Amino acid sequence: MLGLGLVIGLMLLAGLPASAPASLEAGSAANGVQAFSEPASADQVVEASGLGRDAIAIHALIEYVLAPRRTAPALESPRSEPSAQVVAAAAPAPSQPTPTPVTVAPTPVPVQPTPVPTPVPAPPVASAASRGQAVLARMPLLPGSVGFTIEFLPGRSGYGGLTYPDSRRIEIYVDSGWSDGYLSHVVAHEIGHAVDMARNSRSDHDRWRAARGIPSTTKWWADPYTSDFATPGGDFAECFAAWAVGTSATRSEFGSCAGTGGLMGELVWG
Repeated sequence: MLGLGLVIGLMLLAGLPASAPASLEAGSAANGVQAFSEPASADQVVEASGLGRDAIAIHALIEYVLAPRRTAPALESPRSEPSAQVVAAAAPAPSQPTPTPVTVAPTPVPVQPTPVPTPVPAPPVASAASRGQAVLARMPLLPGSVGFTIEFLPGRSGYGGLTYPDSRRIEIYVDSGWSDGYLSHVVAHEIGHAVDMARNSRSDHDRWRAARGIPSTTKWWADPYTSDFATPGGDFAECFAAWAVGTSATRSEFGSCAGTGGLMGELVWG
């Protein structure tokens, strides 16, 4: 190995050119001025170093073979002017794929139909016949007891009831706006006419006129020009109604029927 190193060292030394580019530093370090001398020859290098060629070869062996890392001094990077740092812009974040809208068909919600309330039928309006029969059942005396019939008909403008002596018939025109009390009075009034026609005599009429203070010459029955309530016959029918129904109400033009109950009983029951 040693011999090989010597050979290599000699070869390196011999390979130096006659004018090897060895830079010799000269000048004053004090003033910082550097001067470069002319290139020196190989012989000059050996002479200047004070070593023989063998010593130089061994030195070259050590420098370039045995310690090759020392032969490659770190090269100082040339100083460069500071450059502005260029900061790369952050790469844009990859865009997220736009989700494709998914159309979801709405689930139909069953709607329960609103229950329709069952109409409550209005109470049936009592017919004229049914109302009249209910009132008739409370009368102390029925038309049939004096040979008369009675019929209840729908309302008739201007009339409450009529009694026909020839046909022995009573008609009551039941108005839907009448109260049961008023209807009872109308029915009793017409029954009073029927009783008067069937049972009272001329002398009974005179007794009644006298009891009520009615002139004896006053016609008993009404004519087309006279109101029923302004005649002795109408007064008798009104007082019969007050007696039969048990009220003091009267529409007679001869006043209250108070005090006529005794005479009324005699004329009705005979």
